[in-house]
Amino acid sequence: MTLRRKFNGAKHCTEATDTEVRYQRSEVRMNNRIYSYRDLEVYQLAFELALSIHRFTMKFPKHETYEMGQQMRNASKRIPACIAEGFGKKDSELEFKRFISISHGSVQEMKVWLEFSEAFQYVREREIKELWERYDKLGRKLYRLKESWKTYSRKRDSDI
Repeated sequence: MTLRRKFNGAKHCTEATDTEVRYQRSEVRMNNRIYSYRDLEVYQLAFELALSIHRFTMKFPKHETYEMGQQMRNASKRIPACIAEGFGKKDSELEFKRFISISHGSVQEMKVWLEFSEAFQYVREREIKELWERYDKLGRKLYRLKESWKTYSRKRDSDI
C-alpha cells in the first residue's frame, strides 16, 4: 500500500476525506453527460455513505465491530457496487432496473442496521439521525432513477 501511494500520490481510501472524494468524483463529469457509473449522483452518494459507515462502525464495541459492524460495512458497500454493475448493463433497461432495485433494498437494510445501532446505544443519536436522513435521500434518488431510466436512455441515445 505504501509503495503504491508513493508512486501515484493517491491516498488510501480510509485517509481520504468526504470532501476530497467529492472533489475527485466531480472532476470526472464533463458537459453533464454520464460517461461512467462514477458520474451518477446516486453512486457518489452511496460511495460517500459507505465510507461514512466504515468510520461509524469503528466506534462500536469490539465484539460488534466484527459482528454487526461487518454486516453494516458489507451492506453499505453493496449499494455503490450494484449501481456500478447495473450501469455496466445499462443497455438492458430490465437489467439496469434490477440492480437499482437491489441497491434500493440494501438502502432499506442499512436503515434496519441503523435502528439496531440506536437500540443498542452504540453511538450518539445525532449520528444515526444524520446517516438515516442521508440513506433516506439516497433511497428516493434511486427510486427516481429507476422510474426515469427509460426516458433518460432515450435522451442519451438522441444526444449521441
